[in-house]
This record gives sequence, C-alpha cells and structure tokens, in this order.
Amino acid sequence: MSNSTEECLKEFLKKTDKELMDQGLTLPQRLFHLGIKWADKQGILVNFGSAETRTLFSEVKQEYKNLYPDGDFSGGPILRGGVGFRDQFYMVNIPIVYGHVRIELIDFIEISREAIESVWENYPQEFWRAVYVVSDLWDFSCGLSDAGLGRSDGPAGVLFNNAKDSIETSACSLLSPRATPSTILQNSFMAAELSIKGALSYCKMEDKEIRNKGHRLNELAETLCKLKPTSADDKVIEACSKLPPYVKSRYEHSELNRLQLIEICHTGQFVAADAVRRISNRNIMIENSFMHVPPRTAW
Repeated sequence: MSNSTEECLKEFLKKTDKELMDQGLTLPQRLFHLGIKWADKQGILVNFGSAETRTLFSEVKQEYKNLYPDGDFSGGPILRGGVGFRDQFYMVNIPIVYGHVRIELIDFIEISREAIESVWENYPQEFWRAVYVVSDLWDFSCGLSDAGLGRSDGPAGVLFNNAKDSIETSACSLLSPRATPSTILQNSFMAAELSIKGALSYCKMEDKEIRNKGHRLNELAETLCKLKPTSADDKVIEACSKLPPYVKSRYEHSELNRLQLIEICHTGQFVAADAVRRISNRNIMIENSFMHVPPRTAW
C-alpha cells in the first residue's frame, strides 16, 4: 500500500469510525463495517475466499489498531445461552461464522474435553440432549441474522432482541449453584413469549392484536402454529405448557429444584428457537440429518 493510499485510509477510518460509533456499534463490529466500506470505496467486490479481500481487510485492521492500540477486537459471541448436564450448568457461546465451515455444536459449550468425554461415556442421552440444546441456540441466532432481525429496530427486531437478552440472563443466573428461581423462570418464559410475538410481528400481525394476547403463552404458540405450521407444532405447544405462568411466578415462591430450573431454561430456549425456525430456513439438525442423531425426546 502506497503512502498516499495509507494516508487516505487513515482519514477514511477516522471519519467513518465516528459515524459507526454514533450508531452504537462496538469496536469489533465497526472494524468489520469499515472493511466493507473501504472495499466499496476502492471498487473491490468482497469475497472472503479471495486473497485480494483478505489483504484489504488485513490492511484495514492494521491501520485501525493504530487508532485503538489497547482495543479488544475479539468480538465475542453473537448469542450466549446455556446447557445442563445433570445438575451442572455451562454457558454456550454462538460465534460469528463466515463462509463455509464445519460446525461442531459441542465445541460451543464452555466445558473441558475431559468433562464432555465423561458425559459421553457415562450419560450418552445427556450428550445428545446437549446437541439439541445447542442447535436451538444456533438456529435462533443464525435465523435472526438470515431474516435481517439481528440488529433491527422494527417491532419484530425489538421483540427478538429482548428475547435474546432474556435467554442470556436466564443462562447466566444458572451458573451460580444458588441461582434465584424467579429470575430463571421469568426470563425463560419471556424468552419464549417475546420470540413468538416477534415471529407473529414478522408475519405482519397487528401490534395491538399481539399485545391483547398478553402472557397467554399457549394461545400465542397455537396462533403461530396456525400461521406457520411445521412438524414441531405438538412439541412446541407441549413445551409451552411446561413453562410456569409468568404472572404467577412473580408473586409466588418457587419450590423447583436445580434440575427442574435447568429444564425450564432449556425449554425457554427451545420455544424461542422454534419461533425463529418458522420464519427462517434454519434447522441445523435437519440440515445434518445424515449424522444419525437420536430423535429429540426433551427440550
């Protein structure tokens, strides 16, 4: 890169960085957008498989780091959820993935290789359940991205992004052995409810009609199943019936034990993912049905 081009890039980064910052984008997000915009300015078609694109992004990153020498460009996951093995709970981090890559769902769990091998050897049914739980989180995050709802400010986007926050809050709460039941119950329920409402909004249902359904989760699920029927209709309605009523959970003390709370968390994630699957083409377990995974028996 010539000195004149380097100076032009530096000025471009300063100006465009401020614009992206005003939009609320994080440092790693801004770096990605800067690469896209600089490529466009240079008349280069972005193709992450090409040497030209990789070189351009490398130059942008190197110059951008000069503006933020101590900046954290790691990016982090686009979604954090959780999965339990017996009464032990682990966070699941769904990363940003570009291009054609091999996906190993179990690798998204914050668990040691020794621990996951022990689960496989001693409790294989829990291993396969975990695969389905992680597939829910993968389909939720990727499906939103496919539908253009990952950062949408529209009614559906707001509902889904609030559901995403509830998924993470419920999972983070379970990391503690002394997790507060009300936090897990309410956030798991809201993850399910907001996702279904988000899908209904995406299907052009009027906001007033959606709000009038209140917290009646089964009614919401049945409405979505009629609009967007799939083979999972019975499963999702059954799952919704297993989530304790939202209003009741706010005013009554819960006697649920840790195993039950983990199941509640899994159920909320499943219902949320099912709603997204109905408005996107995502379903990683169907896409990889050749893997001979046992049928799903719980959520």
